[in-house]
Amino acid sequence: MQLKKILKVAMLAGLISVGSTYFFSNHAEASIKNEFPRIKKNSDLNGNSLKLINPKKSNVRYKRYKIINRSNIKTKLFFQQGGNFFSKNLGIKYQIKNGSSYDGNAFYADAKEKLYNKKTKQYNTYYHLSTLNGNKMGWTWDKNLVAYQSSKTKLNKTIRSIFPGAKVNSDLQYLVNMGETNVYSLSSLASDNPYYEYMDEIAGNRTYVLRTYFNSKISSNYDQKYYHKLISNKISYKNYVKTLIHHNLKHLDLNKKSYKNYQIGVLSYPKSSPRYGYFSLLLKEP
Repeated sequence: MQLKKILKVAMLAGLISVGSTYFFSNHAEASIKNEFPRIKKNSDLNGNSLKLINPKKSNVRYKRYKIINRSNIKTKLFFQQGGNFFSKNLGIKYQIKNGSSYDGNAFYADAKEKLYNKKTKQYNTYYHLSTLNGNKMGWTWDKNLVAYQSSKTKLNKTIRSIFPGAKVNSDLQYLVNMGETNVYSLSSLASDNPYYEYMDEIAGNRTYVLRTYFNSKISSNYDQKYYHKLISNKISYKNYVKTLIHHNLKHLDLNKKSYKNYQIGVLSYPKSSPRYGYFSLLLKEP
């Protein structure tokens, strides 16, 4: 792993403010199935097989939940961050193959169910997941999942408009999404983090990397200033993003008329989200 290049990652708000150079890749946005040709589709990021083992029954848990409804859904992509896999009525809990980890891995969801917890008197939603090559895994709580975000959301399109001609690269789009999980994050630069080995593998050495993260204790005054301008409606979203990119990625030319042959992955949050103003950008040079 080219760790020296990785340590050049530029981070807004100085979670690890270690420069503004570039490094790193190449997945293809499409209609979900076969969307990510380069991903290890039936294993974790360390290459260990993802397979459920050691089913353990629990009559107590089975009787505690009442199924309200269950239905098939249009296939969605999620990243798993913690939690467990269960049978559809939660009566059976599974482990995965020894040495494997589903944390931070991507799964397809093809069904969901709503359950009522008789003890807590609360409703919970569970999704049925499969690995990217179709190996069925089981049901898991929605709170342990992070939904994949397309590059086609309104604010993602706004960010992409700053780089006319740049083409969305599905590997990069996958990586900015994976970076939002609490397992493999752009803010974690541990040398043994398998996310970075994968990042280095597919991003190559000509990719600009920027992830915003605002915290009053670690953000620069400059970043905080423009963040508050944004949430106070004193600056447009596009100008806000351009300002922070220019400030944090000084080697990136924002005056080019065309970014033809550049490849891009972007992630942002809508105004209704408490994370509005946070964004991630991966921009690979030709």
